[in-house]
Amino acid sequence: MNCKLSDLNFVFVGFKFTGLFSDYPKLIPQGLSEIKDKEQQIINRLDKTIILYEPCKGEDHKIGYFYLGWIMTKEQLTLPDEANLIRINGKYATSSGTIDQMEEIYSRINNWIREKEYKPIWPETLYIEIYETPLGPEITLREEVQVYLPIE
Repeated sequence: MNCKLSDLNFVFVGFKFTGLFSDYPKLIPQGLSEIKDKEQQIINRLDKTIILYEPCKGEDHKIGYFYLGWIMTKEQLTLPDEANLIRINGKYATSSGTIDQMEEIYSRINNWIREKEYKPIWPETLYIEIYETPLGPEITLREEVQVYLPIE
């Protein structure tokens, strides 16, 4: 559960969802259920769930957005309606754990960034969570996750 630097370079395809940050614990499983039908239309993908998050910019920032989707292994010409293609390329501070440790993971990464004197580049850039196995609508909180926060 140590932190490290990681360079990410991949193409993400996914679907955008918007809602109250406080509702994310129920919005994400609902979103996973919604995209299940579209999953088979994404031919060239890794079998991992990826979530890209708009970071919360402060107490007054109540509504945010996130994307649910997959890493593409090869771009495909046709995508399902409403699918978004996002290129991820940058340097990230990363650590891992399980969903029930999420607050601790984010805290650990933020502390490590400060200690190492890296410059965070959020809220301009999305947070990334990569789940090693596909997430379904039934989340147990024991699923493994790798969290990536963008830095310069």
